[in-house]
Amino acid sequence: MITLPFSLKTSVKAIEVSGSSMSPKYEHGDWLLFRTTTSGQSKKPPKLHRLINLVGKVVVIERDEMPGILQIKRAMRVEESALWVEGDNKFASTDSRNWGVVRPHEIRGVVLLRYKRG
Repeated sequence: MITLPFSLKTSVKAIEVSGSSMSPKYEHGDWLLFRTTTSGQSKKPPKLHRLINLVGKVVVIERDEMPGILQIKRAMRVEESALWVEGDNKFASTDSRNWGVVRPHEIRGVVLLRYKRG
């Protein structure tokens, strides 16, 4: 029997890493699988514990200011009922240090694994 770390109702998608903001963990050209979240589909505010559970994980975000562009960043802490995110490579990352917190509806998923190196 195989136990999956997510519900079968959950969608799993792939994303290619572009750039070096998450280096050395993820490099340019790596392919990652991520579990999608439903927070972007709900108008209700998320439960605080759901945001806290994301701290330390790599998340996929789509900022309101950049529709259609997915980014991967590490959730560092919860601020103002939102996430503060940063790239692992602070010298090559544009993140919450530049544009502030990420609102829950901008979180598209959580990275599960790298399945192909770039």
